[in-house]
Amino acid sequence: MSKIIFLIFFIVAINSINAQEIDPNGYNKFYHPNGIISSEGNLKDGKPEGYWKTYYPTGIMKSEGNRRNFLLDDVWIFYDEKGDTTKKINYLYDKKNGYFYKYNSSTDSINKNYVKSKELYVDDQKQGKSYYFYPNGQIYQIILFKDNVKQGKALEYSDNGLLTSIYYYRYNNIVDWEAINRRDKEDKKNGTWKEFYKIGKIKTVINYKHGVLHGYYKEYSKAGKIIKSERYVNGELFSQTNKNNTENEQKIETKQKFYNNGNLKKSGGYIDSIPVGVHTNYSESGDILNSEIYDSLGVRLAIGLIDTNSLKQGEWTLLYPSEKKLAVGNYKNNKRVGEWTFYFEDSKVEQQGKYKNDKPEGEWNWYYETGELLRKEYYQNGLEEGEMLELTRQGDTIAKGSFSYGEKTGKWYYCVGDEVSEGEYVYDLRNGIWTHYYYPEMTLKSEGEYIQGRKHDKHKTYYRDGKIKEQGEYLNNLHHKNWRYYDKDGYIKTTINYNLGKVISIDGNKVEEDKK
Repeated sequence: MSKIIFLIFFIVAINSINAQEIDPNGYNKFYHPNGIISSEGNLKDGKPEGYWKTYYPTGIMKSEGNRRNFLLDDVWIFYDEKGDTTKKINYLYDKKNGYFYKYNSSTDSINKNYVKSKELYVDDQKQGKSYYFYPNGQIYQIILFKDNVKQGKALEYSDNGLLTSIYYYRYNNIVDWEAINRRDKEDKKNGTWKEFYKIGKIKTVINYKHGVLHGYYKEYSKAGKIIKSERYVNGELFSQTNKNNTENEQKIETKQKFYNNGNLKKSGGYIDSIPVGVHTNYSESGDILNSEIYDSLGVRLAIGLIDTNSLKQGEWTLLYPSEKKLAVGNYKNNKRVGEWTFYFEDSKVEQQGKYKNDKPEGEWNWYYETGELLRKEYYQNGLEEGEMLELTRQGDTIAKGSFSYGEKTGKWYYCVGDEVSEGEYVYDLRNGIWTHYYYPEMTLKSEGEYIQGRKHDKHKTYYRDGKIKEQGEYLNNLHHKNWRYYDKDGYIKTTINYNLGKVISIDGNKVEEDKK
């Protein structure tokens, strides 16, 4: 890519050389034959250096980006002839490092180009998670790469954000595949459905057959332990008990109550007089009043309405085992919508916010048990968007910054333990100068530069009294060149010479390589 960019510049410069005198060590502008500027920027020894811009013959910008020591550096952006972004690439030392965004043209004449993919590069190779998107902004796929090769688990989603496939890659080849969260031709849930915690660990595994529970229903804690396991057959709950080390299955008995007019009043399953599963209450005219959900031990978990299609609708109340409110909110066709409030067991509010299509939307607030605000943040389409603020019970700031599409961006502030940190993020990666202070006295603890999440150039750390503790350089997150380490009196106690993280010498004495 760097050769292509330089070639474009070279061709433009040659075509324009007769139009003006070139300053080989200064700012230059070049022009299209129609008189519109074609490119502009600084030359050093006749080569492009610093920030450069190129333009279409219409005057619309075509590309812009920076060079450092004649090498591509930082973010380069490319535009189409409408002026909409087509590519956004992070460079470090002429190689792609950081996220590479590709955009597709929007079919909507009002909207700008949308993000098609977001791929993470390290030294020109795809590494870690890469993201691919639908035109509506929903994630289509998340694929893991190692050294430019698909390796490990990949996830695929429907255009409404539902995970539908899990692939397992080995050296670019699919070695296993699992279809989940699917519906049959009648739009009823069918097969295995899975839900995950935000950290990626499994939360629930539920099996359906043509819209009814069939197979095991399992819930997991965030630590990965099973906290609930039930087996259903054609919508009916089975209980497993051990007698004389023999596993037997005991079918649930469905019990019903009726009004004097003969209409059904209540229906639900029981095991030895213990209510289990879904219990439905009806009005005297036959309408569903509400539903109650019980676990296999007879503990009531929730109260709300399940319609004739087995979908949760309207207001629901989730319960602690003590019958205290855990949460109150609304469902529409089994998806959370509108205002939801979660409670501590003493009935005080724990968190509050809105859902849209089962995803957080708008402002969300978290609270301490004593009522003080813990955290405030905003969501759009299930992703953090805008300012986030986290506070101590006393109202002091713990963390403050902004998100864009779920990624940290711009200036951030942290105060954790005895340290305060300040700096900027670009695409969820630390970038630029970060400073750290001792808290509460706010004396400097350390300072240094980051480029796309990696330590770079000069870094220093200090003792609490302000005296220098260590100083040196990083290159691509690795110790590089001479590092000096000081005692508390300010005297150098050790000097280590590094080459990209490898120790070359200590206090001037060369370190012999281990030839084993």
